[in-house]
Amino acid sequence: MTVEFQVAAAKTRHGLILGSLLIVIGLGVLVFGGGAVESHVATGGLALLLGLGVAAYVLWTGRRAGPQLRVDETGVWFKDWGLRVPWRDIEDAYQSGTRLQPFVTLRIRDPEAFLAGLGAEEAKALLGNRLWKAPELKIPNTAVEASQREVLDAVLAGLNTKERGVSHEAAS
Repeated sequence: MTVEFQVAAAKTRHGLILGSLLIVIGLGVLVFGGGAVESHVATGGLALLLGLGVAAYVLWTGRRAGPQLRVDETGVWFKDWGLRVPWRDIEDAYQSGTRLQPFVTLRIRDPEAFLAGLGAEEAKALLGNRLWKAPELKIPNTAVEASQREVLDAVLAGLNTKERGVSHEAAS
């Protein structure tokens, strides 16, 4: 049982729209803002550079090969966490957040033991990650090209297989 979810195309599309708007605004201020904007070169240049930076970042993060999220027999791996969470450490999974910012949340059974089991660098990175608030690890629905229900179903299927004691090789 391996389920992989790719980076959300909408995330890339929205970022490119934002970057393009900043580029158009920057060019507009540079070309037409001479009389209306006191420091039109600095303002337009800043908007243009910001737009180019946003577009480059979105293209870079959106083109990376490989899955954004993987649910398999060993646990759940999410690129934005930078680590794999083994099934033994996951107590429950459920939907959380708001309509505008939905999450699939994993409740970690023993957060202190989980952090202690990580390497020093992984633990430090996780503690600084906005998706970790003990005892919960979050997967933003906007990060993957799947519905919140599809992601939750994949995680619950893996969790239920582990809880029933079924061999993951036999379940695959």
